[in-house]
Amino acid sequence: MEKLALLENGICFVEFGAGKGQMSHWVQQAMQHSEESQFFLVDRGSNRYKYDSFHKETGPVFQRIKVDIAHLHLGKLLAFSNQPVVGFSKHLCGAATDLALSCLMETLQPSSVATTTTTSPSKHRCKGIAIATCCHHRCSWSSFVGRSVFVGWGIGARDFSLVCGMTSWATCGWKDGASESNKAGLPAGDETTTPQYA
Repeated sequence: MEKLALLENGICFVEFGAGKGQMSHWVQQAMQHSEESQFFLVDRGSNRYKYDSFHKETGPVFQRIKVDIAHLHLGKLLAFSNQPVVGFSKHLCGAATDLALSCLMETLQPSSVATTTTTSPSKHRCKGIAIATCCHHRCSWSSFVGRSVFVGWGIGARDFSLVCGMTSWATCGWKDGASESNKAGLPAGDETTTPQYA
């Protein structure tokens, strides 16, 4: 984030799936100056031992937002602020990643700060996104942000479901002694059978 200049003072940080808020805490600690920044910690659940409790008296504003990402409208939340926005998460399962991307790109209005030329379009308020994805098998076609690309390749909802199922193959715990046919999801001794996800 530092190399991409995403740790500058005056940025509004939104942590999706914040949990205890530990990542926001350490992002703020990594910044040299953060007095003019804001941190919004988004999570649909409640957690004990929250890290934002370290920021109640000094430093930037830490505000917890208890809402499902699917219902979050950043444009309304940040209506009175013109700060650039950086969205991040350290563990965002399946469809939650797509919902966070949609939230950042579709609900934020372009910046109203005047651009250098009158003909250039307004800059989008989202300055950067840093998300560690996980649980790809939990993605859903209805929230997937790349649907138009997949449809262009001839991949629809059924094939997408198969792709999601195959994402766990690399981490499913096959032992080194397993035959190649078993690694492909085939019954032992029957290499002509269709894999289980087809």
